[in-house]
Amino acid sequence: MRKPPNTTGQYGDESIIVSNAHGFQVRVPAAPADVDYVRVVRVDGASREWEYFYWNQDEWKEGPDAMGALMGAIKAVAEGQKPLY
Repeated sequence: MRKPPNTTGQYGDESIIVSNAHGFQVRVPAAPADVDYVRVVRVDGASREWEYFYWNQDEWKEGPDAMGALMGAIKAVAEGQKPLY
């Protein structure tokens, strides 16, 4: 399996698990850290970053709404679309 690219910023080292041509990326903590959050960001050509969504492990433990939103955002990015919010 190919290792995902990493980026370093406000959250420390992150792996980009999926991205699209519109600049949207789904990021998680880079290995070997536990995945305790998932976030969707958009990066422009100047490497500026906007956070669209953020879910931590407590939110996805609370119920299906958080997981549904998370999976919907990942699906949209993977399909080259803008995540709904």
